[in-house]
Amino acid sequence: MSNKQQQEEVLDWHRADVIAALRKSGWTLSSLSKHVGLSRGTLAVALDRKYPKGEAIIAEAIGTAPQHIWPTRYAPKHRTPVTKPIVNAKQKNEHDSLSDRVMKAA
Repeated sequence: MSNKQQQEEVLDWHRADVIAALRKSGWTLSSLSKHVGLSRGTLAVALDRKYPKGEAIIAEAIGTAPQHIWPTRYAPKHRTPVTKPIVNAKQKNEHDSLSDRVMKAA
């Protein structure tokens, strides 16, 4: 399989496709939002950015899993976590002494 084919397989659905699938299921974003007790425009947030609760509601209405609609949002992340920088000397000293205690205990 080529790189291009792999990239195409992990693309999220286009927002118009999500809306069309909802309409085919008898819903609009607004009516579904109201039906589940959310304000009218709340579920529209899930079309543009990560919103797990909204994604689950939309996916259930369509009859599929959120991972199928938004695979890039649920793909495992393969990156090194960023550590928080030490802000001042006092914190650095506390960090160093903690590291020393951990190393001695090991």
